Amino acid sequence: MELIKPRLVFEDAINATFVVQEIKKLKTDGIVIIVDGNIKNLVVDELLNYFYRDLKVCYLLKYPGMEPTTTYLDRVVIELKDLNFEAIVAIGGGSTLDFAKAISVLIFQKKEVSSADFQGTNFSASGKKICICIPTTAGSGAEATKSAVLFNPSLRIKRGINNPLVLPDVVFLVPGILENLPFKILYPSLIDGLTHAFESLIGVSATHKTKDFAADALRIYGSYFSSGLKENPYPRNLLKASFLAGVAICNSETGPIHALSYPLTENFGIPHGSAIALILPRVIELYSEISDSLIADFLNYINFQSGKSLIYAIDSLNDENLDLKLESNPNLEILAYRSLELKGAIRNSPIPWKFEHSMQIYKEIFKNDKLGVVKL
Repeated sequence: MELIKPRLVFEDAINATFVVQEIKKLKTDGIVIIVDGNIKNLVVDELLNYFYRDLKVCYLLKYPGMEPTTTYLDRVVIELKDLNFEAIVAIGGGSTLDFAKAISVLIFQKKEVSSADFQGTNFSASGKKICICIPTTAGSGAEATKSAVLFNPSLRIKRGINNPLVLPDVVFLVPGILENLPFKILYPSLIDGLTHAFESLIGVSATHKTKDFAADALRIYGSYFSSGLKENPYPRNLLKASFLAGVAICNSETGPIHALSYPLTENFGIPHGSAIALILPRVIELYSEISDSLIADFLNYINFQSGKSLIYAIDSLNDENLDLKLESNPNLEILAYRSLELKGAIRNSPIPWKFEHSMQIYKEIFKNDKLGVVKL
């Protein structure tokens, strides 16, 4: 079976002129641009200038960079319904890309239908606008997945809209876009990508093809970590690692790390990548306690001698780069039960995942006094 992935992928889109030329070949009459409004980047500025000069831009939204919500998405979809456009260009991190991906399919739904109605299901999409993704950070993998994850503020749940049509059509990986990106912004995304590759590699849904993609991504991440993240903080192939890991996770499934992350976002507003960074070392620790063989291939690809050394490295990076405040004495049982509701991710665990495992992970996270624990 062929892997699901974007139709066109430009791994080394060197400048704005190249990007515009390739978009012109798609013969799109009218484009909508969704760009992360928090980005201050000369490459992004150049892209926008060329888009306005050479393409028919009919709408520009400066996305606030938050976790995408169903309510905000519904408002934007209503604004766009009467516009004549054929393509959406998304420039930003995972939240921005997911927001645009959701619009590309939900624009065809009836006005009275909310995006919340389609969360967690493989809904029957009735159409698709061309979706072009240009990631500005390396790790979310949103440029390569068939899910657009949204937060429903009414129910306080985070779930994806899942359908093969949600997958972007065209992806541009622009290496220069990472230059001057603050490492504290890059870091959570980096760990998210690493986790995609990890869970794609060891999950029960993994295939030979997804394992190959995950392994290729992990080799890049391993080289990056072994350099101490200082010699070359923004290597050109980081975006490729993110994409490879995204393809792997799109064609397999996330695992317990992602299931455990959702309650942290839903209850405490912790951004997805930061939640993943908190959970990853604790799950690696748990797997190591059960059997070293569970993570042996992972350690080999990422070029670490032991699980302990990798856990120490991630914990140290978390201390330096995550500025988080958690609620003191939360009800961990509520979090643990919620994590088990992400059934696809839980089923993909390489071990039979139990309530006790979720409780163990959360206990380890919330006892860490380095997080600056306060009552929200």
